[in-house]
Amino acid sequence: MKVFKLIPIALLALVYSCGDEQVCEVNHINVVIDDKKVEVFASIQANDEVEQYNWKFSDGFSEASINPWVSHTIIQDGNYVVELQVDLDHGNSCVFTETFEVDHATINTDTCDINIVKWELSGLDLEVEVEIDGNPSDVDVYWDFGDGSAKILGDEEADYQYLNNGTYNVTIEYAIPYGCSDSTNRIIVID
Repeated sequence: MKVFKLIPIALLALVYSCGDEQVCEVNHINVVIDDKKVEVFASIQANDEVEQYNWKFSDGFSEASINPWVSHTIIQDGNYVVELQVDLDHGNSCVFTETFEVDHATINTDTCDINIVKWELSGLDLEVEVEIDGNPSDVDVYWDFGDGSAKILGDEEADYQYLNNGTYNVTIEYAIPYGCSDSTNRIIVID
């Protein structure tokens, strides 16, 4: 898999509001290229349920989806714009625009993999450490310990204490703004 570094030119987030309350905002939009296939992932915070994601690329491609990601084939190097309109319940919507440059000369050989390198379970206590290929410095790691608690934003190490015995699906994912993202998971049984 070839992943190309993209040079973000601008990130424009148009945030719509109702009164003093913000309706939605973009956390980040990641653009990843594998050969000629472009994958765009969006992380959105919204007050209402998302009904649909409407994707439009400046080369004419568009797609409506219930998923916060889209795949598209780009044929030539150059500057491109992807626009995302997020349709929310109650008729609200937000529009985000990301401009990026596709330049095959800026090849990045990073495979974007996340790997569990430490996994220790002692009673109800779990210690986990992950390693991300290329050791990037600007990484958001999200930890979901599978027990219904909120997803936790952290770094490559986590200590977690479960409240009860049970079977849990632990999911760890990361995203680099304007770059790679990946996830891994493991099921644990605590008796």
